[in-house]
Amino acid sequence: MIRAPFAAALAGLMLSGCIASTGYSVATLQTTTSLTREPGQAWAVLPPTAGRVLAVSERQEPRRLSQRIVLESATPLAGENVITVATASPDGSDPALLAPPTPAGIDAEMAAAIPGVRMARTNALGQNAYGAFGTALGHSAGVTCLFAWQHITEATSKPIDIRLRLCARATPEALTANMTGLRLALGPATDWTVRSGGLSVDPLAAASGLIGAPSAQQ
Repeated sequence: MIRAPFAAALAGLMLSGCIASTGYSVATLQTTTSLTREPGQAWAVLPPTAGRVLAVSERQEPRRLSQRIVLESATPLAGENVITVATASPDGSDPALLAPPTPAGIDAEMAAAIPGVRMARTNALGQNAYGAFGTALGHSAGVTCLFAWQHITEATSKPIDIRLRLCARATPEALTANMTGLRLALGPATDWTVRSGGLSVDPLAAASGLIGAPSAQQ
Protein backbone atom coordinates (compact mmCIF):
# COMPACT_ATOMS: atom_id res chain seq x y z
CA MET A 1 0.00 0.00 0.00
CA ILE A 2 1.33 3.50 -0.93
CA ARG A 3 1.64 5.76 2.10
CA ALA A 4 -0.30 9.06 1.98
CA PRO A 5 2.70 11.46 1.86
CA PHE A 6 4.33 9.53 -0.98
CA ALA A 7 1.04 9.31 -2.90
CA ALA A 8 0.51 13.06 -2.58
CA ALA A 9 4.02 13.77 -3.89
CA LEU A 10 3.51 11.41 -6.82
CA ALA A 11 0.19 13.05 -7.73
CA GLY A 12 1.84 16.47 -7.65
CA LEU A 13 4.59 15.39 -10.02
CA MET A 14 2.12 13.81 -12.42
CA LEU A 15 -0.10 16.88 -12.49
CA SER A 16 2.90 19.08 -13.26
CA GLY A 17 3.67 16.99 -16.35
CA CYS A 18 6.95 15.61 -14.93
CA ILE A 19 8.09 12.02 -15.03
CA ALA A 20 7.39 10.35 -11.70
CA SER A 21 9.18 7.14 -10.71
CA THR A 22 7.66 4.81 -8.12
CA GLY A 23 10.74 2.60 -8.09
CA TYR A 24 8.82 -0.06 -10.02
CA SER A 25 7.45 1.80 -13.03
CA VAL A 26 7.57 5.21 -14.74
CA ALA A 27 4.41 7.25 -15.35
CA THR A 28 4.50 10.02 -17.97
CA LEU A 29 1.82 12.60 -18.79
CA GLN A 30 1.82 14.14 -22.26
CA THR A 31 1.32 17.86 -21.95
CA THR A 32 0.41 20.77 -24.19
CA THR A 33 2.26 24.04 -23.76
CA SER A 34 1.21 27.45 -25.08
CA LEU A 35 3.76 30.23 -25.37
CA THR A 36 3.72 33.87 -26.41
CA ARG A 37 6.48 34.88 -28.81
CA GLU A 38 7.73 38.23 -30.03
CA PRO A 39 6.76 39.30 -33.60
CA GLY A 40 10.36 38.78 -34.67
CA GLN A 41 10.12 35.11 -33.63
CA ALA A 42 7.38 34.25 -36.12
CA TRP A 43 8.17 31.18 -38.20
CA ALA A 44 6.60 32.73 -41.31
CA VAL A 45 7.44 36.18 -42.68
CA LEU A 46 5.19 37.88 -45.24
CA PRO A 47 5.74 41.04 -47.30
CA PRO A 48 4.85 44.31 -45.50
CA THR A 49 1.66 44.59 -47.57
CA ALA A 50 0.18 41.70 -45.55
CA GLY A 51 0.06 43.91 -42.47
CA ARG A 52 2.06 44.32 -39.28
CA VAL A 53 2.39 41.30 -36.98
CA LEU A 54 0.30 41.93 -33.87
CA ALA A 55 0.75 38.70 -31.92
CA VAL A 56 2.46 35.33 -32.15
CA SER A 57 1.26 32.35 -30.12
CA GLU A 58 3.09 29.05 -30.17
CA ARG A 59 1.64 25.68 -29.22
CA GLN A 60 3.69 22.59 -28.38
CA GLU A 61 1.82 19.29 -28.40
CA PRO A 62 2.92 15.67 -28.64
CA ARG A 63 4.16 15.18 -32.24
CA ARG A 64 3.04 18.65 -33.32
CA LEU A 65 4.35 22.22 -33.10
CA SER A 66 2.38 25.18 -34.39
CA GLN A 67 2.33 28.96 -34.49
CA ARG A 68 -0.57 31.34 -34.99
CA ILE A 69 0.58 34.70 -36.31
CA VAL A 70 -2.05 37.45 -36.15
CA LEU A 71 -1.76 40.33 -38.63
CA GLU A 72 -3.29 43.78 -38.44
CA SER A 73 -6.46 44.32 -40.47
CA ALA A 74 -8.99 47.09 -41.04
CA THR A 75 -12.17 45.55 -42.43
CA PRO A 76 -15.70 45.14 -41.04
CA LEU A 77 -15.58 41.37 -41.57
CA ALA A 78 -15.55 38.92 -38.69
CA GLY A 79 -12.34 37.08 -37.98
CA GLU A 80 -8.65 37.91 -37.93
CA ASN A 81 -6.04 38.04 -40.64
CA VAL A 82 -3.76 35.22 -39.60
CA ILE A 83 -1.15 32.80 -40.85
CA THR A 84 -0.67 29.43 -39.18
CA VAL A 85 2.33 27.15 -39.47
CA ALA A 86 2.27 23.55 -38.22
CA THR A 87 5.11 21.04 -38.25
CA ALA A 88 6.30 17.88 -36.55
CA SER A 89 7.86 17.99 -33.10
CA PRO A 90 11.15 16.30 -32.17
CA ASP A 91 9.24 13.28 -30.81
CA GLY A 92 7.53 12.49 -34.13
CA SER A 93 4.89 13.69 -36.54
CA ASP A 94 1.14 13.96 -36.17
CA PRO A 95 -0.40 11.74 -38.91
CA ALA A 96 -2.47 14.74 -40.06
CA LEU A 97 0.78 16.41 -41.14
CA LEU A 98 1.84 13.56 -43.39
CA ALA A 99 -0.85 14.03 -46.05
CA PRO A 100 -2.04 17.09 -47.99
CA PRO A 101 -5.40 18.62 -47.05
CA THR A 102 -8.55 17.42 -48.77
CA PRO A 103 -10.98 19.73 -50.59
CA ALA A 104 -13.60 19.07 -47.91
CA GLY A 105 -11.08 19.91 -45.22
CA ILE A 106 -10.14 23.17 -46.92
CA ASP A 107 -13.82 24.12 -47.27
CA ALA A 108 -14.37 23.53 -43.55
CA GLU A 109 -11.30 25.57 -42.61
CA MET A 110 -12.38 28.45 -44.85
CA ALA A 111 -15.87 28.51 -43.38
CA ALA A 112 -14.42 28.79 -39.89
CA ALA A 113 -11.76 31.37 -40.81
CA ILE A 114 -13.95 33.63 -42.96
CA PRO A 115 -17.55 33.28 -41.75
CA GLY A 116 -20.26 34.77 -43.91
CA VAL A 117 -18.11 35.13 -47.04
CA ARG A 118 -18.69 32.84 -49.99
CA MET A 119 -15.28 31.48 -50.99
CA ALA A 120 -14.41 29.68 -54.22
CA ARG A 121 -11.24 27.68 -54.84
CA THR A 122 -9.31 28.94 -57.87
CA ASN A 123 -7.92 26.70 -60.61
CA ALA A 124 -4.56 28.46 -60.68
CA LEU A 125 -1.68 27.29 -58.49
CA GLY A 126 0.62 29.85 -56.97
CA GLN A 127 4.26 29.18 -56.26
CA ASN A 128 6.74 30.48 -53.72
CA ALA A 129 10.21 29.46 -52.59
CA TYR A 130 8.87 26.19 -51.10
CA GLY A 131 6.67 24.93 -53.90
CA ALA A 132 3.07 25.24 -55.00
CA PHE A 133 0.17 26.57 -52.96
CA GLY A 134 -3.58 26.62 -53.45
CA THR A 135 -5.88 29.61 -53.16
CA ALA A 136 -9.53 30.51 -52.77
CA LEU A 137 -11.08 33.96 -53.13
CA GLY A 138 -14.24 35.70 -51.98
CA HIS A 139 -15.74 39.19 -51.83
CA SER A 140 -17.97 40.96 -49.33
CA ALA A 141 -18.72 44.61 -48.47
CA GLY A 142 -16.02 45.89 -50.79
CA VAL A 143 -13.44 43.59 -49.22
CA THR A 144 -11.54 40.79 -50.98
CA CYS A 145 -10.62 37.70 -48.97
CA LEU A 146 -7.86 35.21 -49.73
CA PHE A 147 -7.50 31.79 -48.16
CA ALA A 148 -4.27 30.03 -49.11
CA TRP A 149 -2.89 26.65 -48.13
CA GLN A 150 0.42 24.88 -48.66
CA HIS A 151 1.67 21.40 -47.76
CA ILE A 152 5.48 21.36 -47.85
CA THR A 153 7.46 18.14 -47.90
CA GLU A 154 10.27 18.38 -50.48
CA ALA A 155 11.67 21.79 -49.52
CA THR A 156 12.09 21.07 -45.79
CA SER A 157 13.40 18.26 -43.62
CA LYS A 158 10.01 17.85 -41.94
CA PRO A 159 6.45 18.26 -43.26
CA ILE A 160 5.00 21.75 -42.83
CA ASP A 161 1.40 22.88 -43.26
CA ILE A 162 0.66 26.56 -43.87
CA ARG A 163 -2.65 28.43 -43.94
CA LEU A 164 -3.17 32.12 -44.68
CA ARG A 165 -6.39 34.07 -44.12
CA LEU A 166 -6.10 37.59 -45.50
CA CYS A 167 -9.00 40.01 -46.04
CA ALA A 168 -8.37 43.57 -47.23
CA ARG A 169 -9.52 46.25 -49.64
CA ALA A 170 -7.09 45.03 -52.28
CA THR A 171 -7.07 43.13 -55.56
CA PRO A 172 -6.86 39.33 -55.63
CA GLU A 173 -3.44 39.63 -57.28
CA ALA A 174 -2.14 41.88 -54.51
CA LEU A 175 -3.36 39.51 -51.81
CA THR A 176 -1.91 36.44 -53.53
CA ALA A 177 1.46 38.18 -53.87
CA ASN A 178 1.78 38.02 -50.09
CA MET A 179 1.71 34.22 -50.17
CA THR A 180 4.14 34.23 -53.09
CA GLY A 181 6.57 36.26 -51.01
CA LEU A 182 6.30 34.08 -47.89
CA ARG A 183 9.55 33.08 -46.21
CA LEU A 184 10.04 30.56 -43.41
CA ALA A 185 12.29 31.35 -40.45
CA LEU A 186 13.74 28.87 -37.97
CA GLY A 187 12.31 29.27 -34.49
CA PRO A 188 13.68 28.18 -31.09
CA ALA A 189 11.35 25.17 -30.93
CA THR A 190 11.80 23.92 -34.50
CA ASP A 191 14.44 21.50 -35.68
CA TRP A 192 13.64 21.53 -39.40
CA THR A 193 15.93 22.80 -42.11
CA VAL A 194 15.00 24.49 -45.37
CA ARG A 195 16.41 23.55 -48.75
CA SER A 196 18.33 26.44 -50.28
CA GLY A 197 17.36 27.85 -53.66
CA GLY A 198 14.03 28.04 -55.41
CA LEU A 199 11.94 25.09 -56.47
CA SER A 200 10.59 24.47 -59.93
CA VAL A 201 7.25 22.69 -59.64
CA ASP A 202 5.30 20.95 -62.37
CA PRO A 203 1.72 22.27 -62.05
CA LEU A 204 0.01 18.94 -62.71
CA ALA A 205 2.19 17.07 -60.23
CA ALA A 206 1.72 19.80 -57.65
CA ALA A 207 -2.07 19.78 -58.10
CA SER A 208 -2.25 16.04 -57.36
CA GLY A 209 -0.02 16.28 -54.31
CA LEU A 210 -1.18 19.60 -52.89
CA ILE A 211 -4.82 18.80 -52.22
CA GLY A 212 -5.10 15.07 -52.80
CA ALA A 213 -7.94 13.41 -54.66
CA PRO A 214 -10.67 15.81 -55.89
CA SER A 215 -13.99 15.68 -54.07
CA ALA A 216 -17.46 15.62 -55.57
CA GLN A 217 -17.83 19.29 -54.62
CA GLN A 218 -15.21 20.39 -57.14
